[in-house]
Formats: sequence, C-alpha cells, structure tokens
Amino acid sequence: MHRCCSEMELGDRPDPFRCPHNHRQGKLVKLITLKSLLLPTALEQLNPQTSYRFCESSSCPVVYFSAEGQTFTTEDIKVPVFQKNEGDNVPFVTVLAGHANEFKRLLAIQIGQ
Repeated sequence: MHRCCSEMELGDRPDPFRCPHNHRQGKLVKLITLKSLLLPTALEQLNPQTSYRFCESSSCPVVYFSAEGQTFTTEDIKVPVFQKNEGDNVPFVTVLAGHANEFKRLLAIQIGQ
C-alpha cells in the first residue's frame, strides 16, 4: 500500500484548533464577536470566510486566531478582555458568542441592579 504522506509530515502540521502562539486549545467564536470587539484597523484584516477561535490563556497576547494562522492580540481589541487581564478594575466581557443572557445577568450584578 502506497502512502502519500509520511507520519512525520502529518505530525508537523499545526493543529488549526490550537493557538499558534501557545498551542492551547481555542474555543470557536462567531464572526459577530470579532466584528464587535476589533479595532477598525484590525477589522480591516478580518476574513469573513474564515472561522476564528478564542485563546483564553491569560499569559498569551493572542485573543483570536484562525486555522490559517492569522491572529488578533490584546492590542487589536477595543476593550480589555477579562481572561487576558488580572486587574480588579477590568470589566467582565463575554467573548464567546451565544452567552448574551449570561452577560446581561453578570453586567446587572456588576452595576448593582
């Protein structure tokens, strides 16, 4: 049986679901999340045909990344990202799409309503 790819070649390929900076598993996010949080200069680089993932590691500067290796760092985001900042004064921002109700509940708690 002929093999077209060696196991070494397959093993050297980056995992598209892992952050290219720290190699940790990323969580899928909806495009609307990036459109809402990216600065205009970063938004110009956004590819709407690509899926993006969130790197939640506080020690990694990458916030969002694609399987193609494109990254958006904390410098590309409009607001501080809770998971990327350890300070007490950082507002909690839900970066994973589909958590709108939880976000509203947590926001109400934070502002005392």
